[in-house]
Amino acid sequence: MQASRYYGITSANGSLSGKLVMEYDESELGALTESNLIMLRSTDETNGPWYKQTAELNTSLNRLSTESNTITQFSGDNEFWTLGTPD
Repeated sequence: MQASRYYGITSANGSLSGKLVMEYDESELGALTESNLIMLRSTDETNGPWYKQTAELNTSLNRLSTESNTITQFSGDNEFWTLGTPD
């Protein structure tokens, strides 16, 4: 299950690597269980598929972060990112 809000990231310089931090407000999680949150990415926000991105969950800071895992998928095309829980 994914959140209803997603964010598009486009690299202006073509290929880009980096780290991503997504913060959330617990009041916006709806049916999602905070302790089960995962980071998801897709190149098609309408039809998916959505793929799990390795990220660390910190429920005290309300944050998912790829701090220990550099993302190399930023290719210059639109990529969409959201939070979700495993189905």
